[in-house]
Amino acid sequence: MQLSGIQVTQAITAWGTLLIAVMGAYIAYQQFKLGRERHKLDLYDRRMAVFDGVNRLVTATMIYENEFPRDELFLFNSAVSQAQFLFGPEIKNWLDEVRQRAWRMSSLDARERAASEDTKAKYTAELRKLHNWFWENKEAHHLLFKPYLQFAKLHGGKSFMGRLVGRVKC
Repeated sequence: MQLSGIQVTQAITAWGTLLIAVMGAYIAYQQFKLGRERHKLDLYDRRMAVFDGVNRLVTATMIYENEFPRDELFLFNSAVSQAQFLFGPEIKNWLDEVRQRAWRMSSLDARERAASEDTKAKYTAELRKLHNWFWENKEAHHLLFKPYLQFAKLHGGKSFMGRLVGRVKC
C-alpha cells in the first residue's frame, strides 16, 4: 500500500493538529498550576501584612515609656481590617482582644497624663496590668499565626527548598 502525496499531507496535518492540541493542553495546565501558586503567594503576602501589623503594635505597647504610640494603633487597625477574610475565627477573636486592650491602654495613658497626683496612681496601676499582659502574650501571635504562615502548607506539604532539593539529582 502506497500513500499518495495528498494522504501524507493530510496525515501530517492531523498529527500536527493533535500535537498542537496536546501542547496547548499542557500549557493550560501549567498556567493553572502557576495561577494556583500565585494565589497562595498572594494570600501569604496579605496574611504576613496582618502579622506585621500585629507585631508592630505588640512591640510598641511593650516598649513605650512616655506616651502611648497611637499612630501604631491606627496602623494596626488598618493592617488587620481584612483579617476576618484571611484567617479563622481564633485569629479574629485574638485581634479583637489585642485591639480592645490597646485602645484601653491608649485611653488610660491619656487620662494618666491629665490626672492629678491623687488619681494618677489608679491609672498607673491599670496601665501596668495592661503592659504586663502584652509582655506575657508577646509570643501568642506567633503561635496563632504560624499555621497560616508556613511555606510548607503553601506548596502541598513540602517547602520550596524541599521541592528544589528533591528535583536536583546528584
